[in-house]
Amino acid sequence: MRPNRQRARLVRLGIYTATLAALGWLAIVTDWAQLQANFFDPGIFWDLFPEILTRAARNTLIFTAFGFSGGLAIGLVLALMRLSTVTPYRWAAAVYIEVFRGLPALITIVLIGFVLPIALQVRVPGPMDPGASPWPSSPGPISPRRSARASRRSQRDRWRRRAPWACAMPRPWPGSSSPRPFASFCLR
Repeated sequence: MRPNRQRARLVRLGIYTATLAALGWLAIVTDWAQLQANFFDPGIFWDLFPEILTRAARNTLIFTAFGFSGGLAIGLVLALMRLSTVTPYRWAAAVYIEVFRGLPALITIVLIGFVLPIALQVRVPGPMDPGASPWPSSPGPISPRRSARASRRSQRDRWRRRAPWACAMPRPWPGSSSPRPFASFCLR
């Protein structure tokens, strides 16, 4: 055997040995009873079984229908814009297509799900909604005024921690009437 092949074989053998040792250590350290209670409890599975599959199938069909129809409509409009004789339409469609073609799907989902509602100042109901509670035993939704006050307070405290320099910033230029950036977070 040549030295390079022998070296590669030894490296591979070392990797296999290290992997088996790590798996053995993991098998010894794992609390199997706790793992079974948290992830593989057949009682919980059979309590949820028929409904969880039908709900998942229904949601899959709904998301597929909306995604397909929305993608078809947007794709058709963009394809027609790309074929247009109007140059700005072609450019806008080309930029949109190339940007979303280059973005990973997860970033696109985060942009549409979280950034777009913030940018458009739209309140989307769901688990991130401060008025809604995911717990059935909760006392109910918080009043909008109390929720807004708590949100402003936490936002102000967050900015104080992250940007202590903002409270000490001078105005943009002498005699300017424009406020400091983040000035509302500097107030007590």
